[in-house]
Amino acid sequence: MMHSKQCPKVTAMGSKSITIRMSIKDVQTMVEYLVDHPEIEGTSELVRAAVMKYIKRDGDAASQDNLGGTFVRLNAVELDAIHLAMATGPYISEEEFVRDHLRKAIAPDIEKRVASLLDASQTLTP
Repeated sequence: MMHSKQCPKVTAMGSKSITIRMSIKDVQTMVEYLVDHPEIEGTSELVRAAVMKYIKRDGDAASQDNLGGTFVRLNAVELDAIHLAMATGPYISEEEFVRDHLRKAIAPDIEKRVASLLDASQTLTP
């Protein structure tokens, strides 16, 4: 849904152009990011990628709801830690990292509960 009263302009290349209003601080942050990431060709590429990632993230969250899974939002520090682990370790996705660490955290407790249930069931058997 567009919040502007103007429709995007169609360029000669068949794409549409839009105007984005940003604070000076946000623009400066974007420029600093681009200086640190020369592989990104410019502000348009960065904004397009950011918008598509935002849309995909929300779409992925909606599809997770349809699958009956649990969606967890993490803050930037937590995500940075996961990305570092992905860069230096065996993980290929954030989901894989979280699942693996969740299993490691709860597996001992689950094993104790299963053992306790098995012991209880054996004492009840004549």
